[in-house]
Amino acid sequence: MKRITLDSLSKLGMGNNMVEDLLDQQVREIETILGEEYRGMGNKVLSMFVQSGNRVQLSEDSIANELYAKKGIPRSKIERVLDQMTSTNLLRKTSGGKYELSNNLLAQRAYQKVEAENRVLRTMRSTIRDRMQRKEFLDEHYLNYITSSLELLELNPEEAEFARESREAIQRNKRRRWYIFVLILLAISSMALITWFQSRVANKKSRELAQINIQLNESRDSLNQALETEKESANTIQQSLDFAIAEKQRADSLAKVAKEYAAQAKAEAARANENARQAQSERNRAKLEATNAIRSSELARQAEAKATQSAEKAERLRKEAEQSEIDAEKARKRAV
Repeated sequence: MKRITLDSLSKLGMGNNMVEDLLDQQVREIETILGEEYRGMGNKVLSMFVQSGNRVQLSEDSIANELYAKKGIPRSKIERVLDQMTSTNLLRKTSGGKYELSNNLLAQRAYQKVEAENRVLRTMRSTIRDRMQRKEFLDEHYLNYITSSLELLELNPEEAEFARESREAIQRNKRRRWYIFVLILLAISSMALITWFQSRVANKKSRELAQINIQLNESRDSLNQALETEKESANTIQQSLDFAIAEKQRADSLAKVAKEYAAQAKAEAARANENARQAQSERNRAKLEATNAIRSSELARQAEAKATQSAEKAERLRKEAEQSEIDAEKARKRAV
């Protein structure tokens, strides 16, 4: 460590910046000895040895008692600080065993340095009190700026509580922003999940409609086949009806011939009567067959009408299936 002497100060030309650099270096050494928990105490220790720009003589006990009472600094660390400041000629020990700054120049520069820091601290305290009066919490940037100096500000309980509440308000705002971000992320994820689910549903409906369309096509083929079968049955019934009518006409002719033969052949009356009875029986049977043929023809027409209705129903179902498939395609596009 470079010693501070009048010769070294003279070589530096007593420039303010150079002296302040030496003082800053000494302050850093003091804070290194005190440790991180006493950060910012270097200028506090330096300020004890100067008052209004003049040197102040202090005993080791008074220094140790004051620093321990105000900041809880143990005596062992205070002794190490005094030894370090003495070894670098920042302090000198008087004949009375007290400590004081080595010369008036250092006292003046130390006073200026301490006052500059005090002005900053006063500005910080003034800002805090102004914010308290206006009931406006300190913002995060300003809190980060003054955090390292909070211990040096020596705030009263209300001011310290206000600083603590300001930091808690900042933390609440951060948590609130985080919650909003999480909610937005959850909403986006939910929308993506819903879209994916709707796409799955639309695809499923599309497959179902395709299956229904296949079934309708199969039903239509079955109906066409049934219609062909009904037509064949109607043709068969019509042929039976034509045969019955022909038989009836033949029976009528036979009955007419029988009547002519009955008039001409009295001798064959018995046989003619028998033939007449047979002809009558044949006629009755022909009538019965004609009636059955007419009934069968009516049933065929009814079956044909039902087949036509079934075909129309199948066509209507096919059109509904095609419309459902179009609606499903639109729903899938909307989902995408």
